[in-house]
Amino acid sequence: MYNNQLNNRNYRSNNMGCCVFGLVAGIIGGIGFLLYRGFQLLWQIMPWIIKGLYYFIAWPFLAFEYGWNRGGYWRITALVGGVLFGLVMLVSVLTAPPPTPKPSTPITIIITATNIATAPAASVVPTAPAASVVPTAPAATIATTAPAASVVPTAPAATIVATAPAASVVPTAPAATIATTAPAASVVPTAPVDNTQSTMPVNAVAAKVIRVVDGDTIHVSLNNKDITIRMIGIDTPETVDPRKPVQCFGKEASNHAHQLLDGTIVYLEQDISQGDYDKYNRLLSYIWMPDGRLFNQVMITEGYAFEYTYHLPYKYQSQFKDAQRNAQSLQLGLWAPATCNGVHGVVNSTAATATTVAISSTSTSSGNANTAGASAPCLVGQIKGNHRSLIYHLPDGAFYAKTTVDVVCFDSEAAAIAAGYRRSKR
Repeated sequence: MYNNQLNNRNYRSNNMGCCVFGLVAGIIGGIGFLLYRGFQLLWQIMPWIIKGLYYFIAWPFLAFEYGWNRGGYWRITALVGGVLFGLVMLVSVLTAPPPTPKPSTPITIIITATNIATAPAASVVPTAPAASVVPTAPAATIATTAPAASVVPTAPAATIVATAPAASVVPTAPAATIATTAPAASVVPTAPVDNTQSTMPVNAVAAKVIRVVDGDTIHVSLNNKDITIRMIGIDTPETVDPRKPVQCFGKEASNHAHQLLDGTIVYLEQDISQGDYDKYNRLLSYIWMPDGRLFNQVMITEGYAFEYTYHLPYKYQSQFKDAQRNAQSLQLGLWAPATCNGVHGVVNSTAATATTVAISSTSTSSGNANTAGASAPCLVGQIKGNHRSLIYHLPDGAFYAKTTVDVVCFDSEAAAIAAGYRRSKR
């Protein structure tokens, strides 16, 4: 009985295996047959596909050939149509938009604050989200001359705000000493936190500086390519332009750029309002230094560059202008009377004063020993402004010598700008 049951079970198993094998073989055979028939059909219609592609691509030339062979007005029509078709193709190629640049990879910069305490009686203890100044134990009590004197901070909290990659709070030793005769002593910061500096955007792209050309132009290595960068919002005196002499404070600006940027990793920020490239195919960008400062603004703040608006307002225009006004008021760098006194160009040996002198359009100033050649009717080294167009021209500009009527003379670019004039583009 048991053997009969075992034999029946084996028989059913064998039958099941045969069914599965037959099913798989049938499916594979069916797929193979469909592929075979599909290739056969494709092979039959392949000549029609090729012929259709040929006519789709060559129809303009076939139409031209047809009209030309018929002669008469057909030939003229074919000729005019061919010329128009060629012009359309040429315009399409020349006006095609440039390829969309690859989106830059966001760069996350972690800013840490380093707290350094030099006084033994007080320590800076970082707490989330702010770092509070807390007296250390056991120095929490003051000498016996004051009754129950304790350290009471006058502000709700002394907060450390880091606006650069590294910010340090260093209390000086005298500030950490608590006088024994006062009923209460408070810890007061010695200087306010500077919040005028912008923070680096997270989408800034890292690049290595491989060459500094001058104060406003550098070369960087980006994606293994040598890219020329023209900085947005600043203009430094020329030092390398073969068409122009070396301008006042140009070497100092170039040397300062070398000192800050040579061989460093910088971060590039573009401005959609200024476009991607200038007319010389230089990439327009702001330059962020590794310490978190904006190089463009640093050059203006320290008196090595002028604020420069080329055509449209840019992102940091207001703070660049504020930085220039501050440098001018402090007479820093090229704003100093002993250097350029704010004159953008070649300056003679006598420093000019920041005054505006109006010259009549009929005046020649031929009797003045300080006016000569291209400078007339202004003094040598002065800036010429056309009071009709409200455009001023520098001594090394293309139209400086040609500007002889409707002239207003300025001793500095700052005076011309303050009078409502804008700089000539050439």
